[in-house]
Amino acid sequence: MVDQSKSASGGPMELQAAILLALQDYVRRSVISTNHVMKRVRELCPDCTLEDQVLARLIQEAAMLLGLVPVFDPSLGQIR
Repeated sequence: MVDQSKSASGGPMELQAAILLALQDYVRRSVISTNHVMKRVRELCPDCTLEDQVLARLIQEAAMLLGLVPVFDPSLGQIR
């Protein structure tokens, strides 16, 4: 299991804030691209070392809690 406390330069709170910031403009029940949000989060937290699958899972969980519908497209490949 990945130690999320060391995933970003400022720790898990910085990563959490970046995810929420990237999701803030979406309207409830909107379908969102997890890939697009991942790209934005990586821009906000360039020191994030989480693997794409782990980061995608965190984004999807946050999106669902906010009433959004996350969609991930694995065919887009590496997004870094």
